[in-house]
Amino acid sequence: MKTTSIRIRVEDTEKARIEAFASRTDRSMSEILRDAAATAISGDTPGRKERTRCAAVRRSANQLLAILAERPIQFQSLQSALIDIRAAAHDLVQCR
Repeated sequence: MKTTSIRIRVEDTEKARIEAFASRTDRSMSEILRDAAATAISGDTPGRKERTRCAAVRRSANQLLAILAERPIQFQSLQSALIDIRAAAHDLVQCR
């Protein structure tokens, strides 16, 4: 049972945004703020997974570009790089 409260000050526009989000998600403002605090404490910052997925696509693309710059191009390396970039792009789009 929740018996303790925390008071915070926010601007009117911030409060309105939190209220609107709570309404859209059918949750209370307290629940939204508790979840946000728990996420921040755990280190799971918003967008971290998406940034990780984008970084994987960039790494795969850089690997592909490096292979294409080599002469002669190694077919096995090229094939492996294409498989990697396809998998990274799939993860990004599917948001797994």
